[in-house]
Amino acid sequence: MTDEELATAPILRRPGRGLQKLPTKQRATLRLSADVLAHFRADGAGWQTRISVP
Repeated sequence: MTDEELATAPILRRPGRGLQKLPTKQRATLRLSADVLAHFRADGAGWQTRISVP
């Protein structure tokens, strides 16, 4: 690309969620036994979210 093309090229960004208006979650470290972790991971993607759901 020429300098002129670079100067006029659109800036592409990945769509994102942006900043939270009011944070609803907190970061924590959790140690789980291997069998509990295996149980949640066996169900596939989203296992971290399923741990958090009441």
